[in-house]
Amino acid sequence: MLRLNRDSRRLLDLIIATPPMLQGVAYDFCQMQELSGLPYLEYKETVTYLAQLGAIDLDPRMNYYRLTTVGRHYREFSGIEFREFLLKSIVVPILVAFVTTLATNLLKLP
Repeated sequence: MLRLNRDSRRLLDLIIATPPMLQGVAYDFCQMQELSGLPYLEYKETVTYLAQLGAIDLDPRMNYYRLTTVGRHYREFSGIEFREFLLKSIVVPILVAFVTTLATNLLKLP
């Protein structure tokens, strides 16, 4: 599930708005840290978190990273996950309760 905190959402928005720096496909770790304005450790943790979520592909040496489809369209993926949650947690239980009540009332014979 794509759960973004404030810093990861802001960094992802910055990455999306910034053209890739390295050969038009990747982002330089240090340059993006400067652009983000986040302290180094906080930036590193945020980038690592985005990599764990699958929003970016992080170079093992942490020199650069690439934006993935999930990262590029994170709002759409979050919306899809939210709709699935609503369906599973609210709509289905209400329908089951309605059908159960209807069946119970119809089976009661005078």
